[in-house]
Amino acid sequence: MLNKGDVLQVLKNTEFKCVGRAGYIVWMCFGDDILFRDDMGTERVVPKYSLHIQCSFRITLNNIILITDSDMYRPCSTMKEDEFNCDIIGHTRYDEFAEKFSKQNAENWYRVVDVSMSKCGDVKIILTNGFVKKTQKTPQS
Repeated sequence: MLNKGDVLQVLKNTEFKCVGRAGYIVWMCFGDDILFRDDMGTERVVPKYSLHIQCSFRITLNNIILITDSDMYRPCSTMKEDEFNCDIIGHTRYDEFAEKFSKQNAENWYRVVDVSMSKCGDVKIILTNGFVKKTQKTPQS
């Protein structure tokens, strides 16, 4: 029988492709590109694996926190407070980071060095450039 953490091992040594969000669900894409056909029959090329995150998370570099889930509720550096709407992609600090990180990554594909899951379900992904992606399951009140 597979351990929950074993499922994530398919990400090891894959290329990290991009990061973004759909509403308040963060997605990260990994692996070679594949041809995907949706329910409507439309074909498109997408990375082989996609990890969707709907819990607390943080991305660090050298133990410095770069971005967290709470940054999806903070305006980006170019946004005026009175124009800010966190529901619009591109308005948040997280969106600003995701765009910059994805562009930087496209110039030099980072690879997954290690991936692990704690007994509590926390996921930790380490990339070749030292970036660490951690998710943390926390009780919802």
